[in-house]
Amino acid sequence: MKQISYQSLHCHTTTSDGVLTHKQVLDECERNNIGVVAFTDHDTLPTQETIEGLKKINHEVKFFTGIEMSATRVIEIKDQIELFHVVGLFVDLENKNLLKYSDNAIQKRIKRTKEIITNCKSLGLDISYDEVQKQVTGTVGRPHIAKAILSKEKNIKIMSQLEKKLFQEAKKNDELKETYEKVKNADLWQKVFTLFLSNNSYIKNVYVHYVDQIYMDDAVSLIRNAGGIALIAHWTYFKDKLPLTLVEKFCQEKRIDGLETVYAFGVEKFNQNEFEADMKNLDHLCDKYNLAKGGGGDFHKKEDFKLINNPRFSGFASRTKGLIERVLKLYPYLSKRWSTL
Repeated sequence: MKQISYQSLHCHTTTSDGVLTHKQVLDECERNNIGVVAFTDHDTLPTQETIEGLKKINHEVKFFTGIEMSATRVIEIKDQIELFHVVGLFVDLENKNLLKYSDNAIQKRIKRTKEIITNCKSLGLDISYDEVQKQVTGTVGRPHIAKAILSKEKNIKIMSQLEKKLFQEAKKNDELKETYEKVKNADLWQKVFTLFLSNNSYIKNVYVHYVDQIYMDDAVSLIRNAGGIALIAHWTYFKDKLPLTLVEKFCQEKRIDGLETVYAFGVEKFNQNEFEADMKNLDHLCDKYNLAKGGGGDFHKKEDFKLINNPRFSGFASRTKGLIERVLKLYPYLSKRWSTL
């Protein structure tokens, strides 16, 4: 294996809500000094044909397959935990139960997409499901909705009107002022999500939450039975609802195989010192209970890859080195069939 400095055990493609194909991801990794990457799309698996085709390329960047499951429930907490995800690494693409889960998730995504489109129309946006589908090469998601919206000048004008409205309301509301600061210097792509296409957007009635998501223990079982290991993803995003003491309980009881101790996607949203403390706490738990350390860039688009070379996140980048070697040492039974490792 050629030694390229950095690694990312968390990345998305057009199979879910990423905007790059698997091949394009490998190319961006090579350009940004990332030598190992895991394809961990939301609730969906890459096709066997895709992976076999990638293996024939003999790319400098090594890859392996995984999945990011939307497991928003734990038995200890009554309410759903928004953004609680479990990343599965080295899963078998032929596992029938995981394939069934993936197929069901795709149908739920289609239903959710149609609901979001209906909500977009309530803002006066000109968009249809057929137009969104034209943007899709894998599984439909919000990035495809955003592309369809931005393809029409009429929609861009409506976004401009919403931004002006936000500016006026922000004068009397500190929370909206913070939102406006994000919008005013953002590109059109980011404006779509900040204005109305995200959970914490300015307009609250467009985004649609996922429904019927499974419990963490069930997600872990699916992943383990598919030959993989399960890690809690980006804990900082939902730590107010899932305390560290409960995360340690999962570790102690072996209900999880590891934690993402390195993470970059969206870290600019957090207090840097607090974020670093979170990562150290998770790192300590992995050492204490001899569990896998994972994480990485959680790349969705081309610009995300550049974060790994941003001096501000130099500590993050250096900690990605050796992640996969540690995983394979801890779990030597993991199959490399769907990888180039």
